[in-house]
Amino acid sequence: MPIQQDVIKINSTSKIIDVFMVDANGKGKTGLVPANLTIYAWKRGLSGVASSLVPIVGATALDVYESLKWQEVGAGVIPGLYQFSLPNTVLVSSSNLVSLSFVQPGATDHTTIYEIRLSAEDENVGVQIAPLGLRQVVIETGLNCEQAIRGIAAVQGGDTIGADSASITFKGMNDSAVTRAIGDQDEQGNRINTVWTL
Repeated sequence: MPIQQDVIKINSTSKIIDVFMVDANGKGKTGLVPANLTIYAWKRGLSGVASSLVPIVGATALDVYESLKWQEVGAGVIPGLYQFSLPNTVLVSSSNLVSLSFVQPGATDHTTIYEIRLSAEDENVGVQIAPLGLRQVVIETGLNCEQAIRGIAAVQGGDTIGADSASITFKGMNDSAVTRAIGDQDEQGNRINTVWTL
């Protein structure tokens, strides 16, 4: 029995999922039409009540949302792969886990379980940082993450003055008018007494 898992933001709309169906031999099942498919949706915490979803033959192309549309991706491309347009009601915030079962008519053909974890944020868009968020992350005493990145950028990519002298100056990575650090250098090239402007 295939089990697929996904993470989708709570209360999302117009979501299309890819469902893989297999036959009794574990190979991709092709030609599965809505009339020969039963779909159940169950939400954790709702006393085991499962609702039946009735798939339809879509009138639109692949990757175009149409509620309850069941469409084969292409038997010659990836046998057994279908698209299903989730009804918006499935993703409401009454539960943090939705389980879908895609049941084929044949007693020997496998049912596919599709588990959806509902998240407060869309995990596909990456991490979002508040405008002043990096300033809240302390790297060392008196130094936050934003300041540390400025210092690293200056030393790694900014202009320098006096590299072969007893004092070296590092400019802003994208602004040579800004001095980020001035430090003394001994004969071995060790930098000491560095003063930062971050």
